[in-house]
Amino acid sequence: MAVQPITDVPNQNLFTAAAADLLAMLREQLGYRLWLIARVKGDEWLVTLAEGQAYGIRPGHTFRWQDTFCSRMAAGLAPRFAADAQSIEQYACAPFGAEFRIASYVGVPLTTPEGRLLGTLCAFDTAAQKVMTASDQNMVETCAQVLARIMHADVRASRQSRRLERTEALALCDALSGLYNRRGWDQLLKAEESRCRRHGRSACVVSIDLDDLKIVNDTGGHDKGDELIRKAGNAVRQTIRTQDVAARVGGDEFVVLAVECDAEAMGALKARLEAGLTKVGIRASIGVALRTPTSDLLRTWCEADEAMYQAKRERKGSGAVKILKAR
Repeated sequence: MAVQPITDVPNQNLFTAAAADLLAMLREQLGYRLWLIARVKGDEWLVTLAEGQAYGIRPGHTFRWQDTFCSRMAAGLAPRFAADAQSIEQYACAPFGAEFRIASYVGVPLTTPEGRLLGTLCAFDTAAQKVMTASDQNMVETCAQVLARIMHADVRASRQSRRLERTEALALCDALSGLYNRRGWDQLLKAEESRCRRHGRSACVVSIDLDDLKIVNDTGGHDKGDELIRKAGNAVRQTIRTQDVAARVGGDEFVVLAVECDAEAMGALKARLEAGLTKVGIRASIGVALRTPTSDLLRTWCEADEAMYQAKRERKGSGAVKILKAR
């Protein structure tokens, strides 16, 4: 098989390019209908790269980690190389195997130098395979070590690039709120979406609309309105984490991008924002949405916006909001 040098692929992420080449090589050399690289995030096993068309499993598909063969392999409960997986109790009883009728399995953990689990390299087939030779097993293990090193370096580089992006975007700040402006938000949202796709990370978007800005402007003048915006920006900034992004994207519209944030953390963030704004006497309608592997952050922002306007309608109906801004 002719493998294109990674250095000749300027527009691809290094890990993706290296992983695709290695998966293609492993499938050609060792067989197995499907080779995968998946990342482990909490209780999720997220497929990030696939070589082969078996089982209908594609990048972006997510499974419960405890249901997979890989969770048992990584815990040392079952072997890494199983020519007849159904003869091994831990694999035979795994929900993942029952769902996809897996007869043979290969799996190796991808770990950091400190031993932290990043994900797995694995292969499946619908038919039992011949027992791998020691040389073939060593090839798979070596590929896994290479992939783990590149993955770990890619994650570290991603964090560094995020810090650089935030520094460069400081010029794109909103003067009143002290948060990013719409242009800065658009740039950072796009960059974070790229990381989410590459690393299988979760993220959420929070949409915030100040309920009383129009009233304050009409009754107290724009100086009072500006003071409200500054107060809201400060409350949001003090509530979010250092790695999160907050921006003012409209007159009374604020947004937060919470990176590496799951559903539980999203709920906690929403509660903190509500408490923080209430503490300084600001009424606001808040909506949240979680990015999914089959969606993107732009769509997630739209969903958060829709949830915010639904919250505003409900507050208006209860008398908590006097004026509903027309969108």
